[in-house]
Amino acid sequence: MMLVYGVDLEQNPIARTIFQVSGPVGLSMTKLTIVLSGVHVLVLLADVGRTRLARYCAHDRRTRGAARVRVEPGLGVDHAACQLACT
Repeated sequence: MMLVYGVDLEQNPIARTIFQVSGPVGLSMTKLTIVLSGVHVLVLLADVGRTRLARYCAHDRRTRGAARVRVEPGLGVDHAACQLACT
């Protein structure tokens, strides 16, 4: 749109500045970097959440005398095994 109608129609001043400095490729790379950074943060949060779920499951199993489920970083938890151990 900015190539056809000009930079003045763009409402986002940050995007307008990036476009003026580095062109459409630079703007696309900036947007891709921001999106991939957000995805990376969400993946990290998911790993933290899996560990937290495994910790709660391990606590439930300890009170019932069952064996602990092994949790490895980045791999998550086998939730089916956790459920079987907790029942």
